[in-house]
Order: sequence, then structure tokens, then C-alpha cells
Amino acid sequence: MKCVLSSKNSTKADGVGIATIIVDCIKDKANILALNTTNLASTTHGKLKPFYQTCAKDYDYIAKKELILTKKALHKHEYDNAESCMVKALTIHVACRAPVEYYCDEVPSGVIDDMNTYEELCEAASTVITKL
Repeated sequence: MKCVLSSKNSTKADGVGIATIIVDCIKDKANILALNTTNLASTTHGKLKPFYQTCAKDYDYIAKKELILTKKALHKHEYDNAESCMVKALTIHVACRAPVEYYCDEVPSGVIDDMNTYEELCEAASTVITKL
């Protein structure tokens, strides 16, 4: 949650503002995960390579698209739509997360930490959006 607290607008933000800040933090984490899984896909051989390739694409394109749509819906006060987009961004993550749990000894701990943070932020955003 350091990302949220470090936002200059967090102290004055209303519910929509807090949700938007959290979504921006999730988008930053999606960028990091996309970059890290892209790098791992290019250097890994074997059973994890397709996993890294798929996750890199999903974080880079699908998750970011859903997060952008979440922000647009928040600003239009379309909270059900915002929550739906948020769920899609989390669903993509869950699909990438499953192989990590199975092969956790072979996945760098930094990637696992980033995935944990992504998930925590998605849950926080969903909680805030649900209360709007």
C-alpha cells in the first residue's frame, strides 16, 4: 500500500479518488509483471516458458486495458462497470498465479512478491468500488 500512501492526492481523495489511485498502483504493478515475465520468457527454457509468455501478454495488454476501463467507469460513476472490469483484471492474474504456486521453487521471489501485491491491490480496489 506504499503506492497509495505515496500519491500526493491520497490525503484529499474521496472514494472515487482513492479507487483511482489504487487502480493506478495496480497498473504500475501490471507493467512490472509484464516486463519481468517478458524477460523471464526470453531467458527460460522448458515448461515455464509458455507460462511466462502468456502472462507477459496478459499483464501487458488485457490487464492494462481492463484497468483503463475501470478508471473510465469510475470517473463516469458507473461503479458496477468499474467492478466488472476490476474482476476481469483480477481473473487474468489468477490464471497466471496458478502455475506460480505449482512451480514456486522455480519462479523468482520478486515475481511472486509482485503478484501478491497485485492481488492485494485488486482486492482493495474492489472493496472500495463496492462501497461507492
